[in-house]
Amino acid sequence: MKPIEPAYIRYIFDELSKGYINSENVSELPNGLIGIYEEAFSDKLPTLERKSLLERFAVFAILKKEVSADFVADILSQNISEIRDFVLTFSSWFNSPESGKYQIYHERLRVFIIQRLSEKEINDIHDKIVKRIERSINEQSTDEFEYYGLEFLTQHYGFIAMINGDGKKLLYYAYHQEFWKRQIKISKAYKWTKSGLISVMNWASKYNEDEILNCGVKFVELHSQEQNSAKEIVELIIEKNIESVLMRIQNFGSEDKDGFKRKFTLYLLCLRELFELKIDNEEYIQVCANKILTELENLEADYKIFNWGEYFPLNFILDLACELENRNLNYQTLFKFTDIRKIELKLTNDYFHDNRIQLLFNCTVKIDDENERNSYISNLSIKVANELIKQSKPSDSLDYLRFINNDNDKNSLLINISHGFIEQNNLDAALSCISDIRGCN
Repeated sequence: MKPIEPAYIRYIFDELSKGYINSENVSELPNGLIGIYEEAFSDKLPTLERKSLLERFAVFAILKKEVSADFVADILSQNISEIRDFVLTFSSWFNSPESGKYQIYHERLRVFIIQRLSEKEINDIHDKIVKRIERSINEQSTDEFEYYGLEFLTQHYGFIAMINGDGKKLLYYAYHQEFWKRQIKISKAYKWTKSGLISVMNWASKYNEDEILNCGVKFVELHSQEQNSAKEIVELIIEKNIESVLMRIQNFGSEDKDGFKRKFTLYLLCLRELFELKIDNEEYIQVCANKILTELENLEADYKIFNWGEYFPLNFILDLACELENRNLNYQTLFKFTDIRKIELKLTNDYFHDNRIQLLFNCTVKIDDENERNSYISNLSIKVANELIKQSKPSDSLDYLRFINNDNDKNSLLINISHGFIEQNNLDAALSCISDIRGCN
Protein backbone atom coordinates (compact mmCIF):
# COMPACT_ATOMS: atom_id res chain seq x y z
CA MET A 1 0.00 0.00 0.00
CA LYS A 2 1.38 3.40 -0.97
CA PRO A 3 2.00 5.60 2.11
CA ILE A 4 -0.24 8.64 2.48
CA GLU A 5 1.38 12.07 2.77
CA PRO A 6 0.83 13.68 6.20
CA ALA A 7 0.15 16.98 4.44
CA TYR A 8 -2.65 15.34 2.46
CA ILE A 9 -4.22 13.92 5.64
CA ARG A 10 -3.99 17.33 7.26
CA TYR A 11 -5.72 18.98 4.31
CA ILE A 12 -8.54 16.42 4.19
CA PHE A 13 -9.08 16.70 7.95
CA ASP A 14 -9.32 20.50 7.76
CA GLU A 15 -11.70 20.41 4.80
CA LEU A 16 -13.94 17.83 6.48
CA SER A 17 -13.97 19.88 9.69
CA LYS A 18 -15.07 22.96 7.77
CA GLY A 19 -17.72 21.00 5.87
CA TYR A 20 -16.12 21.72 2.50
CA ILE A 21 -15.88 17.99 1.72
CA ASN A 22 -18.60 15.38 2.14
CA SER A 23 -17.11 12.33 3.89
CA GLU A 24 -19.66 10.05 2.17
CA ASN A 25 -18.67 11.16 -1.31
CA VAL A 26 -15.24 9.78 -2.19
CA SER A 27 -15.30 11.49 -5.58
CA GLU A 28 -14.96 14.83 -3.85
CA LEU A 29 -11.53 13.91 -2.48
CA PRO A 30 -8.60 15.37 -4.44
CA ASN A 31 -6.10 12.93 -5.92
CA GLY A 32 -3.19 13.30 -3.49
CA LEU A 33 -1.23 16.49 -2.86
CA ILE A 34 -0.92 17.38 -6.53
CA GLY A 35 -4.67 17.04 -6.82
CA ILE A 36 -5.08 19.49 -3.94
CA TYR A 37 -2.75 22.01 -5.58
CA GLU A 38 -4.32 21.68 -9.02
CA GLU A 39 -7.74 22.14 -7.51
CA ALA A 40 -6.65 25.39 -5.81
CA PHE A 41 -5.24 26.80 -9.07
CA SER A 42 -8.00 25.45 -11.27
CA ASP A 43 -8.52 27.03 -14.68
CA LYS A 44 -12.12 27.51 -13.60
CA LEU A 45 -11.00 30.44 -11.45
CA PRO A 46 -11.18 33.92 -13.01
CA THR A 47 -7.87 34.77 -14.64
CA LEU A 48 -7.04 37.72 -12.39
CA GLU A 49 -7.99 35.81 -9.25
CA ARG A 50 -5.84 32.85 -10.24
CA LYS A 51 -2.92 35.13 -11.14
CA SER A 52 -3.16 36.96 -7.82
CA LEU A 53 -3.36 33.68 -5.90
CA LEU A 54 -0.33 32.27 -7.69
CA GLU A 55 1.69 35.46 -7.16
CA ARG A 56 1.06 35.44 -3.40
CA PHE A 57 2.01 31.80 -3.10
CA ALA A 58 5.04 32.44 -5.33
CA VAL A 59 6.48 35.05 -2.96
CA PHE A 60 6.21 32.65 -0.02
CA ALA A 61 7.72 29.88 -2.18
CA ILE A 62 10.72 31.98 -3.24
CA LEU A 63 11.48 33.49 0.15
CA LYS A 64 14.17 31.62 2.11
CA LYS A 65 12.50 31.53 5.53
CA GLU A 66 9.31 32.29 7.40
CA VAL A 67 8.12 35.91 7.20
CA SER A 68 5.16 37.93 8.36
CA ALA A 69 2.09 38.63 6.25
CA ASP A 70 3.08 42.32 6.46
CA PHE A 71 6.42 41.44 4.83
CA VAL A 72 4.74 39.83 1.82
CA ALA A 73 2.14 42.61 1.56
CA ASP A 74 4.95 45.16 1.33
CA ILE A 75 6.81 43.15 -1.31
CA LEU A 76 3.68 42.95 -3.46
CA SER A 77 2.45 46.47 -2.63
CA GLN A 78 -0.86 44.98 -1.55
CA ASN A 79 -3.18 45.60 1.38
CA ILE A 80 -1.96 43.96 4.59
CA SER A 81 -5.43 42.75 5.57
CA GLU A 82 -5.78 40.97 2.22
CA ILE A 83 -2.55 39.03 2.70
CA ARG A 84 -3.54 38.13 6.25
CA ASP A 85 -6.90 36.86 4.98
CA PHE A 86 -5.07 34.88 2.28
CA VAL A 87 -2.82 33.18 4.89
CA LEU A 88 -5.86 32.46 7.07
CA THR A 89 -7.81 30.97 4.16
CA PHE A 90 -4.91 28.65 3.25
CA SER A 91 -3.70 28.15 6.82
CA SER A 92 -3.34 24.38 6.31
CA TRP A 93 -0.74 25.10 3.61
CA PHE A 94 1.51 27.10 5.91
CA ASN A 95 3.72 26.44 8.89
CA SER A 96 4.34 29.04 11.56
CA PRO A 97 7.73 28.24 13.19
CA GLU A 98 7.60 31.66 14.84
CA SER A 99 4.46 33.41 16.03
CA GLY A 100 3.09 35.71 13.33
CA LYS A 101 5.43 34.39 10.63
CA TYR A 102 4.67 31.85 7.92
CA GLN A 103 6.32 29.62 5.34
CA ILE A 104 5.09 27.09 2.80
CA TYR A 105 4.19 23.89 4.64
CA HIS A 106 5.40 21.32 2.15
CA GLU A 107 8.37 21.28 -0.23
CA ARG A 108 6.24 19.64 -2.90
CA LEU A 109 3.89 22.64 -2.86
CA ARG A 110 6.88 24.97 -3.20
CA VAL A 111 8.11 23.05 -6.25
CA PHE A 112 4.59 22.89 -7.73
CA ILE A 113 4.18 26.67 -7.47
CA ILE A 114 7.59 27.50 -8.92
CA GLN A 115 7.01 25.11 -11.83
CA ARG A 116 3.89 27.07 -12.75
CA LEU A 117 5.88 30.31 -13.02
CA SER A 118 7.80 31.50 -16.06
CA GLU A 119 11.46 32.41 -15.71
CA LYS A 120 10.52 36.07 -16.08
CA GLU A 121 7.89 35.82 -13.31
CA ILE A 122 10.40 34.22 -10.95
CA ASN A 123 12.99 36.84 -11.79
CA ASP A 124 10.47 39.63 -11.25
CA ILE A 125 9.63 38.35 -7.76
CA HIS A 126 13.32 38.11 -6.85
CA ASP A 127 13.70 41.66 -8.14
CA LYS A 128 10.85 42.93 -5.95
CA ILE A 129 12.33 41.19 -2.93
CA VAL A 130 15.86 42.57 -3.38
CA LYS A 131 14.69 46.13 -4.02
CA ARG A 132 12.60 46.16 -0.85
CA ILE A 133 15.20 44.62 1.44
CA GLU A 134 18.00 46.74 -0.05
CA ARG A 135 16.13 49.83 1.07
CA SER A 136 16.05 48.63 4.68
CA ILE A 137 19.69 47.57 4.52
CA ASN A 138 20.80 50.98 3.28
CA GLU A 139 18.73 52.68 5.99
CA GLN A 140 19.90 50.16 8.65
CA SER A 141 16.29 50.08 9.77
CA THR A 142 16.78 47.09 12.12
CA ASP A 143 13.43 45.70 11.01
CA GLU A 144 12.30 42.37 9.54
CA PHE A 145 13.33 43.47 6.05
CA GLU A 146 16.89 44.35 7.02
CA TYR A 147 17.39 41.20 9.06
CA TYR A 148 16.06 39.05 6.22
CA GLY A 149 18.18 40.96 3.71
CA LEU A 150 21.40 40.65 5.68
CA GLU A 151 20.91 36.90 5.73
CA PHE A 152 19.56 36.27 2.23
CA LEU A 153 20.19 39.24 -0.10
CA THR A 154 23.27 37.61 -1.63
CA GLN A 155 21.34 34.38 -2.20
CA HIS A 156 18.62 36.25 -4.11
CA TYR A 157 21.22 38.13 -6.15
CA GLY A 158 22.98 34.82 -6.66
CA PHE A 159 19.83 33.39 -8.24
CA ILE A 160 19.38 36.46 -10.46
CA ALA A 161 23.04 36.29 -11.52
CA MET A 162 22.71 32.60 -12.40
CA ILE A 163 19.78 33.46 -14.67
CA ASN A 164 21.13 36.49 -16.50
CA GLY A 165 24.89 36.07 -15.95
CA ASP A 166 25.33 39.53 -14.44
CA GLY A 167 27.07 39.19 -11.06
CA LYS A 168 27.82 42.85 -10.32
CA LYS A 169 25.26 43.22 -7.51
CA LEU A 170 26.14 39.81 -6.09
CA LEU A 171 29.84 40.68 -6.00
CA TYR A 172 29.16 44.09 -4.49
CA TYR A 173 27.32 42.72 -1.46
CA ALA A 174 29.31 39.49 -1.10
CA TYR A 175 32.61 41.44 -0.96
CA HIS A 176 31.52 44.68 0.71
CA GLN A 177 33.26 45.11 4.07
CA GLU A 178 30.55 47.35 5.56
CA PHE A 179 27.95 44.76 4.60
CA TRP A 180 30.09 42.09 6.28
CA LYS A 181 30.32 44.16 9.45
CA ARG A 182 26.56 44.65 9.56
CA GLN A 183 25.92 40.95 8.97
CA ILE A 184 28.31 39.92 11.73
CA LYS A 185 27.00 42.55 14.14
CA ILE A 186 23.36 41.45 13.72
CA SER A 187 23.88 37.68 13.44
CA LYS A 188 26.73 37.46 15.98
CA ALA A 189 28.36 35.00 13.59
CA TYR A 190 29.98 34.64 10.14
CA LYS A 191 27.52 32.19 8.53
CA TRP A 192 25.58 34.80 6.56
CA THR A 193 28.76 36.26 5.09
CA LYS A 194 30.08 32.84 4.13
CA SER A 195 26.79 32.12 2.37
CA GLY A 196 27.34 35.15 0.13
CA LEU A 197 30.79 33.95 -0.87
CA ILE A 198 29.38 30.51 -1.66
CA SER A 199 26.84 32.19 -3.98
CA VAL A 200 29.73 33.93 -5.73
CA MET A 201 31.58 30.63 -6.14
CA ASN A 202 28.51 29.02 -7.72
CA TRP A 203 28.05 31.92 -10.13
CA ALA A 204 31.76 32.21 -10.97
CA SER A 205 32.08 28.51 -11.76
CA LYS A 206 29.51 29.05 -14.53
CA TYR A 207 30.21 32.56 -15.81
CA ASN A 208 33.61 33.83 -14.66
CA GLU A 209 36.26 31.34 -13.61
CA ASP A 210 38.77 34.14 -12.93
CA GLU A 211 36.53 35.32 -10.09
CA ILE A 212 36.94 31.99 -8.29
CA LEU A 213 40.47 33.04 -7.25
CA ASN A 214 39.25 36.45 -5.99
CA CYS A 215 36.48 34.78 -4.05
CA GLY A 216 38.97 32.35 -2.55
CA VAL A 217 41.02 35.30 -1.31
CA LYS A 218 37.87 36.74 0.29
CA PHE A 219 37.24 33.43 2.02
CA VAL A 220 40.76 33.56 3.48
CA GLU A 221 40.21 37.17 4.55
CA LEU A 222 36.91 36.30 6.24
CA HIS A 223 38.45 33.27 7.94
CA SER A 224 41.25 35.47 9.28
CA GLN A 225 38.70 37.91 10.70
CA GLU A 226 36.81 35.07 12.35
CA GLN A 227 39.96 33.63 13.90
CA ASN A 228 40.91 37.02 15.32
CA SER A 229 37.55 37.89 16.80
CA ALA A 230 38.24 36.84 20.38
CA LYS A 231 37.32 40.26 21.76
CA GLU A 232 33.98 40.18 19.92
CA ILE A 233 33.19 36.75 21.35
CA VAL A 234 33.91 37.77 24.93
CA GLU A 235 31.79 40.91 24.50
CA LEU A 236 28.82 38.73 23.56
CA ILE A 237 28.74 37.65 27.20
CA ILE A 238 27.93 41.23 28.14
CA GLU A 239 25.09 41.14 25.62
CA LYS A 240 23.79 37.99 27.36
CA ASN A 241 24.02 35.97 24.16
CA ILE A 242 25.50 32.71 25.44
CA GLU A 243 24.36 30.57 22.49
CA SER A 244 26.19 32.80 20.02
CA VAL A 245 29.26 32.70 22.28
CA LEU A 246 29.37 28.90 22.26
CA MET A 247 28.75 28.67 18.53
CA ARG A 248 31.50 31.18 17.75
CA ILE A 249 34.04 29.45 19.99
CA GLN A 250 33.32 26.09 18.39
CA ASN A 251 34.28 27.61 15.03
CA PHE A 252 37.25 29.48 16.48
CA GLY A 253 40.77 28.26 15.98
CA SER A 254 42.14 25.29 14.09
CA GLU A 255 41.93 21.66 15.18
CA ASP A 256 45.58 21.48 16.15
CA LYS A 257 47.23 22.14 19.52
CA ASP A 258 47.34 25.90 18.98
CA GLY A 259 43.67 26.01 18.01
CA PHE A 260 42.78 24.00 21.09
CA LYS A 261 44.61 26.47 23.32
CA ARG A 262 42.74 29.37 21.75
CA LYS A 263 39.37 27.71 22.37
CA PHE A 264 40.27 26.88 25.97
CA THR A 265 41.49 30.42 26.59
CA LEU A 266 38.28 31.89 25.21
CA TYR A 267 36.11 29.69 27.40
CA LEU A 268 38.03 30.87 30.46
CA LEU A 269 37.87 34.53 29.45
CA CYS A 270 34.13 34.20 28.93
CA LEU A 271 33.75 32.67 32.39
CA ARG A 272 35.68 35.58 33.86
CA GLU A 273 33.51 38.10 32.00
CA LEU A 274 30.37 36.26 33.11
CA PHE A 275 31.30 36.45 36.77
CA GLU A 276 32.02 40.16 36.45
CA LEU A 277 28.61 41.00 34.97
CA LYS A 278 26.82 43.63 37.00
CA ILE A 279 23.46 41.88 37.01
CA ASP A 280 21.25 40.45 39.73
CA ASN A 281 20.20 37.41 37.68
CA GLU A 282 22.20 34.71 39.43
CA GLU A 283 20.23 31.99 37.68
CA TYR A 284 21.37 33.28 34.28
CA ILE A 285 25.01 33.33 35.43
CA GLN A 286 24.72 29.78 36.75
CA VAL A 287 23.13 28.43 33.58
CA CYS A 288 25.74 30.09 31.34
CA ALA A 289 28.65 28.93 33.49
CA ASN A 290 27.34 25.39 33.38
CA LYS A 291 27.08 25.50 29.58
CA ILE A 292 30.66 26.73 29.28
CA LEU A 293 31.86 23.97 31.62
CA THR A 294 30.03 21.40 29.48
CA GLU A 295 31.87 22.66 26.39
CA LEU A 296 35.17 22.45 28.28
CA GLU A 297 34.42 18.88 29.34
CA ASN A 298 33.78 17.96 25.69
CA LEU A 299 37.17 19.27 24.58
CA GLU A 300 39.70 16.52 24.09
CA ALA A 301 43.40 16.99 24.79
CA ASP A 302 46.27 15.46 26.67
CA TYR A 303 47.69 17.76 29.33
CA LYS A 304 51.15 16.55 28.30
CA ILE A 305 50.73 18.55 25.09
CA PHE A 306 48.50 21.23 26.58
CA ASN A 307 49.39 22.74 29.93
CA TRP A 308 47.73 26.05 30.73
CA GLY A 309 49.98 26.29 33.79
CA GLU A 310 52.74 27.33 31.40
CA TYR A 311 51.04 30.58 30.39
CA PHE A 312 47.98 31.15 32.62
CA PRO A 313 48.56 32.65 36.08
CA LEU A 314 47.36 30.29 38.78
CA ASN A 315 45.63 33.13 40.59
CA PHE A 316 43.38 33.69 37.55
CA ILE A 317 42.33 30.04 37.51
CA LEU A 318 41.75 29.94 41.24
CA ASP A 319 39.53 33.02 41.01
CA LEU A 320 37.34 31.17 38.53
CA ALA A 321 37.45 27.96 40.58
CA CYS A 322 36.21 29.79 43.67
CA GLU A 323 33.37 31.40 41.73
CA LEU A 324 32.35 27.99 40.43
CA GLU A 325 32.59 26.30 43.81
CA ASN A 326 30.44 29.02 45.38
CA ARG A 327 27.77 28.04 42.83
CA ASN A 328 28.21 24.30 43.41
CA LEU A 329 29.59 23.86 39.89
CA ASN A 330 32.41 21.51 38.97
CA TYR A 331 35.54 23.66 39.24
CA GLN A 332 37.68 20.54 38.70
CA THR A 333 36.97 20.93 34.99
CA LEU A 334 39.36 23.89 34.93
CA PHE A 335 42.20 21.59 35.98
CA LYS A 336 41.38 18.90 33.43
CA PHE A 337 44.00 19.93 30.89
CA THR A 338 47.03 20.66 33.00
CA ASP A 339 49.49 18.99 35.33
CA ILE A 340 49.20 20.87 38.60
CA ARG A 341 52.67 19.62 39.58
CA LYS A 342 54.04 21.95 36.92
CA ILE A 343 52.18 25.03 38.08
CA GLU A 344 54.46 27.60 39.64
CA LEU A 345 53.21 28.50 43.11
CA LYS A 346 53.89 32.08 44.09
CA LEU A 347 51.64 32.30 47.09
CA THR A 348 50.33 35.67 48.16
CA ASN A 349 47.86 36.82 50.74
CA ASP A 350 45.05 36.44 48.20
CA TYR A 351 45.46 32.68 48.11
CA PHE A 352 44.23 32.38 51.67
CA HIS A 353 40.81 33.76 50.90
CA ASP A 354 37.83 32.00 49.35
CA ASN A 355 39.28 28.54 49.99
CA ARG A 356 41.79 28.76 47.16
CA ILE A 357 44.38 26.68 48.99
CA GLN A 358 41.79 24.02 49.73
CA LEU A 359 40.88 23.91 46.05
CA LEU A 360 44.49 23.22 45.18
CA PHE A 361 44.61 20.34 47.64
CA ASN A 362 41.35 18.96 46.25
CA CYS A 363 42.75 18.95 42.73
CA THR A 364 45.57 16.63 43.71
CA VAL A 365 43.16 13.74 43.07
CA LYS A 366 44.08 14.20 39.41
CA ILE A 367 47.62 12.92 40.13
CA ASP A 368 47.31 9.19 39.50
CA ASP A 369 50.56 8.01 41.06
CA GLU A 370 50.13 7.86 44.86
CA ASN A 371 53.80 8.58 45.64
CA GLU A 372 53.84 11.58 43.32
CA ARG A 373 50.57 12.81 44.79
CA ASN A 374 51.88 12.56 48.37
CA SER A 375 55.09 14.32 47.35
CA TYR A 376 53.15 17.16 45.74
CA ILE A 377 50.87 17.54 48.79
CA SER A 378 53.90 17.61 51.07
CA ASN A 379 55.66 20.31 49.03
CA LEU A 380 52.45 22.33 48.78
CA SER A 381 51.95 22.07 52.54
CA ILE A 382 55.46 23.38 53.22
CA LYS A 383 54.91 26.37 50.95
CA VAL A 384 51.54 27.15 52.47
CA ALA A 385 52.81 26.80 56.04
CA ASN A 386 55.83 29.04 55.45
CA GLU A 387 53.61 31.68 53.85
CA LEU A 388 51.32 31.59 56.89
CA ILE A 389 54.36 32.11 59.17
CA LYS A 390 55.30 35.20 57.12
CA GLN A 391 51.76 36.43 57.65
CA SER A 392 52.23 36.05 61.43
CA LYS A 393 49.91 33.04 61.55
CA PRO A 394 52.16 30.28 62.93
CA SER A 395 49.21 28.61 64.66
CA ASP A 396 47.48 28.11 61.30
CA SER A 397 50.64 26.66 59.79
CA LEU A 398 50.61 23.79 62.32
CA ASP A 399 47.65 22.25 60.48
CA TYR A 400 49.89 21.41 57.52
CA LEU A 401 52.47 19.39 59.44
CA ARG A 402 50.36 16.24 59.10
CA PHE A 403 50.78 16.26 55.31
CA ILE A 404 54.59 16.22 55.45
CA ASN A 405 56.09 12.72 55.42
CA ASN A 406 59.79 13.53 55.32
CA ASP A 407 61.22 14.02 58.82
CA ASN A 408 63.85 16.53 57.73
CA ASP A 409 61.23 18.68 55.99
CA LYS A 410 58.96 18.45 59.03
CA ASN A 411 61.78 19.44 61.40
CA SER A 412 62.73 22.42 59.23
CA LEU A 413 59.13 23.59 59.24
CA LEU A 414 58.80 23.15 63.01
CA ILE A 415 61.87 25.37 63.50
CA ASN A 416 60.30 28.06 61.30
CA ILE A 417 57.02 27.80 63.19
CA SER A 418 58.80 28.12 66.55
CA HIS A 419 60.49 31.31 65.32
CA GLY A 420 57.06 32.62 64.37
CA PHE A 421 55.78 31.99 67.88
CA ILE A 422 58.87 33.60 69.45
CA GLU A 423 58.20 36.77 67.41
CA GLN A 424 54.74 36.79 68.99
CA ASN A 425 56.21 36.26 72.46
CA ASN A 426 54.38 32.95 72.65
CA LEU A 427 57.22 31.00 74.28
CA ASP A 428 55.07 28.06 75.37
CA ALA A 429 54.01 27.36 71.80
CA ALA A 430 57.60 27.77 70.60
CA LEU A 431 58.86 25.27 73.21
CA SER A 432 56.12 22.83 72.17
CA CYS A 433 57.40 22.98 68.58
CA ILE A 434 60.97 22.42 69.73
CA SER A 435 59.77 19.46 71.80
CA ASP A 436 58.20 17.97 68.69
CA ILE A 437 61.48 18.35 66.87
CA ARG A 438 63.26 16.35 69.56
CA GLY A 439 60.56 13.73 69.28
CA CYS A 440 61.32 13.28 65.62
CA ASN A 441 64.97 12.61 66.22
